[in-house]
Formats: sequence, C-alpha cells, structure tokens
Amino acid sequence: MDSIDKFFEIEMKYRLFDIKTDDGFYLWDIIRYDAYLQHNDIICAQKQKEKVNLLFLKKLFIAIFLFLKSFFVLFFKKTKYLIFSSNRYLDSDGRLFDKAIQNIVDELKGKSINLDNLKPLSKYKNNVYFNLLFVYRSLFFRKKSISDEIYHRLNNAFIEFYGESKLTKEDIEYIYSMFLCDYKYYSFYLKKIKPKAIFYVLNGIQKALLLAAKRNNIYTCEIQHGSVRRVNIVYSYPKGINSNSNIIFPDVFLSMGENAVIQPINMPAEIIPIGNNYYVFDSSKEKVDDSILVISTTFHSKYLIPHILEFAKDNPFVCVKYKLHPQEYFKESYYEEIFKGVSNIKILKGEEDINVLVARSSMVVLIFSTVAYEALNQGKKIAILQELDYMSMDDIFDLPNVSLFNSSESLFEIYKKNTELLKVPYFEVFNKYKFDCFLQMIDSKSDK
Repeated sequence: MDSIDKFFEIEMKYRLFDIKTDDGFYLWDIIRYDAYLQHNDIICAQKQKEKVNLLFLKKLFIAIFLFLKSFFVLFFKKTKYLIFSSNRYLDSDGRLFDKAIQNIVDELKGKSINLDNLKPLSKYKNNVYFNLLFVYRSLFFRKKSISDEIYHRLNNAFIEFYGESKLTKEDIEYIYSMFLCDYKYYSFYLKKIKPKAIFYVLNGIQKALLLAAKRNNIYTCEIQHGSVRRVNIVYSYPKGINSNSNIIFPDVFLSMGENAVIQPINMPAEIIPIGNNYYVFDSSKEKVDDSILVISTTFHSKYLIPHILEFAKDNPFVCVKYKLHPQEYFKESYYEEIFKGVSNIKILKGEEDINVLVARSSMVVLIFSTVAYEALNQGKKIAILQELDYMSMDDIFDLPNVSLFNSSESLFEIYKKNTELLKVPYFEVFNKYKFDCFLQMIDSKSDK
C-alpha cells in the first residue's frame, strides 16, 4: 500500500471528515494537508506566529505606503472580480509576476483587484495590492484550543497506521487558529466588497478564503499552478468524498490543458481546461548546449547537492546550472559557499524564464517539480533522483526520455546515453473564447 492509499484509509476508517469543533467548523479538511506532509516526512508544520518582516527603515516606509494605498483601494473600491496571486517569477524586465494566473490577470484588467503579500522594494509586472490579511494576522491572531477528545481521536488514528503521531496538539491548534483568524478577516472583507467571483492559486493555504466566499455566495475558481495528480493531497480525496462532503473546495478548477490534470484522481470540483500561454514554449529558436539544469527546492536541495557536487567535480567539462526555487533566493550566499571552488556550477535565480533554461539544456535533473512536465512539453531528457517524494512523478517513469538515478555515476550514464526525446503535450495555449464563455456563465449565476 503506498502512502496516499494508507492516508485515504485512515481518513475513511476513522471518519476524520466528520470531526467538528466546538465552533462548528469541520476540522479535518483544514489540517489534512499538514498532517499528510508531516507523516510522510516532507515538511514540518509551521509553529511560529507569522509576522510582517520589515527589517530596514527604507522598507518600513515603503510598507506603510503600500498599506495605505492598499487599504483605501481594498475597502473603498468595488470590484467585479478578486484575484489572489503568488508573484514569484521574474519577467524579462526583472518584474515579479505569477505566470500561473497571468492570462487571467490580462483578461480581467479594469474589472479586478489583484492581491498578494507584497515585498517592499520589489517591482511588479501588474498593479498588485498588499493583502492586508498579513497585517490582520499580526494584530489579531489568537490561539484557539481544540478538545482533548478531538486530539485523541486524531492521535489514535495515526498511531494505529504509522506507529506514531507526528502532528502534535500544538500543531493542530496553530493551524486551526490561523484558519479562524483568516476566516474572520475574509468574511468581513468579502461582505463589504461583494465580488462576483474569486480567482486564486495555492488551494492548500486558502481554505479560509474559500469558506468565507462560499458563505457569501461568491463563485470560487482555482487556477492550476503546478502538478495535479492522485498523490497531490491538496487536490486528491478518497472515494466517497465529493463536493457535498465536509470539505472546503473551489467551485471550479481551471487547468492548463486537457492532459494537465493526471488521471485517475478524485478531485471534487469541475475541471475546465483553459490553457496557459506561459507554460507553452517554442524551443526551436533556442540553441541547445551540453549543460544540465538542476531544479532545486527548499526540501530537495540537501538530497540533490551531494550528487551534483560529485558529478560536477568528476565532469569539469559539463556546465551545471543550479536553479534555485523562488523561496531559496535569499539563501544564494549559502549555495555559493557550498559550490565554492567548483567553477562549472552556475547558480541561477530568476534571471531567465525557466522555459528558456529548459530549452537550452540537454538534460533536466530534479526530484519532484512541475518543471518536469514543462521539459516533457519540449521533449527533453529528464533524470529523477530517487529520494523523498520522487514517486509523485511515477506517471512519467515509463517515458523513454525519463530515467531514475541514485548516484553521480548513474547520473553521468543518463547524461551520456542516447535517448528517444518524446514530446508530451501537457500544457496548451490559453483559450480566450472558452474563458469568455466561462465569465458569462459566472455572471449569469450571480445575477440570479
């Protein structure tokens, strides 16, 4: 039994979706994402209270300006649509944007307000306002307890299946308390501005927003931003769970193409393939070199680095491009120290679009990333390190240009091997006509 099947069995056997707090909220769908990650050793739940991190005086003044500007727009300007974006990519002019939702942003200009947790001193491609939720949290976050009965029910379930419970009562109470804080803020805000629909990314951390929207009869649309398949717990549910169950889920999921949501998956929302121009790339204009592109993430780097270092030292003639995840940009000096003295390793942040980097490379190396599907869209060779959550990519293991490795020697063999480079069209161009029809449907629903 794989990890996801075991997790599904726990959920159904112990009827975890039926657990209700004294406040009247169904708890399990709020905490299940963290519970799954903890028990599969991917990440630990956050335990510290979040604070707005403004370290320098210059940043403070800019943050105050952003707050005031956003406050008056958010609370005194009516809008038809709300957009919640995650601006972590850089365009050719060095401006931050969210390539997952950029097509939607373009289509809704003049009819929407775009929100994110803005970074002072950063430049943005679009007119993005500071999501005041993050200020509200720092002022009004209060810890809320859960009953011992609920905790023991959860604890016993995980002990039976895993031999231990890694989600502490403190973890659960922190996640639940943050949800309540967010829910109160969004309930107040959405009642005030009353948009027709919300477009957003990152389902796993938007449960409070979704519930507040549903209780205010606001249509919710999630935009695909990464890999969606059965092992992705954010979108995947056991058989028997649907949109009428005790879960918090969007009304519709707008995917990047017909093949972008990997089946089979029990995903309790209507899926509409809308496409995304920023994931479709014509690589014919780019010159391929003999470099390899390594896709790092916060969790995968410590497993990738030993193999990449050894590979680079053994093969000084091969250029290794080590691409940092946006969440790792602040650690650039840390990676520079690790790779110090290895001249053929080049650390990259957001200097160039990932599709350009993929197009120029001869091989892409990773553990788990949506970049694998972008590489397959271009017909690239892919090497997957057998660590952590690599099995989350098992749907592509049988493709001729995908290989697994567990050492620098096996990585070199993959690099030198002649491989059939099969193109797999996971992503499609943005379908403006379909999106326009979708907006008409939303308008007709909200007018009733």
